[in-house]
Amino acid sequence: MRRRIFIMTALIFTGLVMGLILSSNIDIRHLAFSQNTGISKSSMGFLDRLNSSLSDVAGAVKPSIVNISTTMTVLFRPDSIVI
Repeated sequence: MRRRIFIMTALIFTGLVMGLILSSNIDIRHLAFSQNTGISKSSMGFLDRLNSSLSDVAGAVKPSIVNISTTMTVLFRPDSIVI
């Protein structure tokens, strides 16, 4: 009985320590992401052309009725660990 209590206490303590480690900001996930966040000039040009094209399409179909719906809401926290 005494050994069982010791094992349960050790497991609870280990779980608490692991929970604290995982919930703290230990910056393990940052090593997997790209460090270069710049956008190239050609990409910026493409995005500008795409934006004006979408604006033209929206202007052409402006009197129409649009129904936009989603099936699921995705929540993302910047500090969450993605597995």
